[in-house]
Amino acid sequence: MAKIKFGTNAHTLDMYIRNMTDIFPARSYNWARDNHDNPRMTSQFYEESKDSWNMLLLLLPGVPTIYYGDELAMLDSNVRQDQEQDPQKKGSFRDKPRDGCRAPMLWDDTKNAGFTTAKKPWLPVHPNYYHTNVEAQRRDPDSHLNIFKRLVDLRRTPVYLHGDLQTFVPKEWVYMFTRSTKTETIAVLMNLGSETEEICARHSATHLPETMFVHTSSVNSRLKIGDKVKTTDVDETKCISMRPQSGLVLSTTSSDGVKISCSAIVLILVASFKVIL
Repeated sequence: MAKIKFGTNAHTLDMYIRNMTDIFPARSYNWARDNHDNPRMTSQFYEESKDSWNMLLLLLPGVPTIYYGDELAMLDSNVRQDQEQDPQKKGSFRDKPRDGCRAPMLWDDTKNAGFTTAKKPWLPVHPNYYHTNVEAQRRDPDSHLNIFKRLVDLRRTPVYLHGDLQTFVPKEWVYMFTRSTKTETIAVLMNLGSETEEICARHSATHLPETMFVHTSSVNSRLKIGDKVKTTDVDETKCISMRPQSGLVLSTTSSDGVKISCSAIVLILVASFKVIL
């Protein structure tokens, strides 16, 4: 297991990913972040970063391991000592109980977030369930849940299924990877930092076209689906402006099906990351 902490830069993230892709055959790639033993990434870092990490997890070649609530950007619940249920009481090497990341799934805004009709669940529901729940996010086209669904749909396309992988580090806090076939290219970019980054993707991945369309953007990105962006320019401030902890998926195909030259996706992500073999 490789665990990326807050403050890990793009060079280190690339090292962890290449430790998998350079050593093991593609059929054995398995990517995971959150699990039942550790605090959720959204609680360790930022809720705003969840979309970008879902982009990375779902668009790298291989099998993604999804922990319930990842698609909602769920946070850990704060669990009082009298509410703790973990029989191992933190385990032999942990400094925090594991109950917080095991709290009930948030289905709707009814009592106990729709998880149970009992008086109370085994562990306390996070109090933000009144607005962070499956039903609310299902109705919001720009929600974490619907962004997650767009990424899952993208996994069914030929460029994801058959595209090869290249990785890039355009800047210390920006990560990028591409997936390519003979007729189409997808890529991944990441801004891992706390400042806005100006990115010209083609300056690192020269096989990308000069302009692309936004396929998917994180909730904290100012860009919208279908927006056209530049990937190269002498003045980098005229390309893509990435907010901290934001993510983007760019494609050479617009939302209405219009194509530029060779299809591509660019992904931008930020935060902390775990690769579990």
